[in-house]
Amino acid sequence: MRRILGLCVMWLSASCVPDFDSDGGTLTEPRILALRGVPAEARPGDPIRFEVLLANPDGSSGTANFSYCNQARNSEERTGVSQVCLAGEALQPIGTNATVPRDACARFGPNTPPSEAGEPPRRPSDPDPTGGYFVPVLAEDERGVAPPSFGFQRVRCDLAGATREIFEAYQERYRANLHPEIVRVLASSAGELSASRSTMLAAESTELRLEVPLDSFEPYVVYSANDSALYDATETVRVNWYASAGLFDASATFVDPATGTATVRYTPPEDSGVARLWIVVSDSRGGSAWEQFAITVAPQ
Repeated sequence: MRRILGLCVMWLSASCVPDFDSDGGTLTEPRILALRGVPAEARPGDPIRFEVLLANPDGSSGTANFSYCNQARNSEERTGVSQVCLAGEALQPIGTNATVPRDACARFGPNTPPSEAGEPPRRPSDPDPTGGYFVPVLAEDERGVAPPSFGFQRVRCDLAGATREIFEAYQERYRANLHPEIVRVLASSAGELSASRSTMLAAESTELRLEVPLDSFEPYVVYSANDSALYDATETVRVNWYASAGLFDASATFVDPATGTATVRYTPPEDSGVARLWIVVSDSRGGSAWEQFAITVAPQ
């Protein structure tokens, strides 16, 4: 049996993103910061392509291998992924280009789950607060340097347990999730950061401002089984800030839906040299986007 050590579960509902503390965004070892499928939401049997943000403080790049977790959590498990998959079992290796499992809505959604020999019947999965269901996906650094991490692929399942009238209204109003986009990131002391070249920063506190399009805050509809009704909602968008050196005044912030901006103060290290920044944007339905930058700290 393959035991997964140092494993981290990414994305919102069961997440290892840092808390709002002062130094949680400091990265000193290689780490998988984000994983996403393209498109952000797909039906069972649809083609999908997986992408990963593998952050290395030394600036080197890397690729990942992917696997689906085929075992849903039981009613006693409180982790985002079943203990069986966390232990390295019930994993199905897939390529970068894959297909959403055809039984995803039974194993991880509202349909009747398959029964396992010798085990009591399982109950269907509950949706997350946005009404979504997710297939766990394991990303493993091909070099074996960064710890493996689970992310979640949103899967579109038909509404279960609703009246025909509600079902048809839901089908008509539902809009599949899209990934957010990053327009640009600016430093108050140096202007727009470039992904293709290093930006010179003085060794003093500077404000970083991230901009996303206002349509990143997508409206969506949620079904409430308690009162058999549909409700309109709008996504929230969160930013996680990471650096190989230096400090942020907060490791995570939310994007203002009125302006499409999020800000944080970053203090580069006192020593001159190169540091790296990684910025991950996540919406509340599981979509994500990221950018990575190099900065050069000017000698004092």
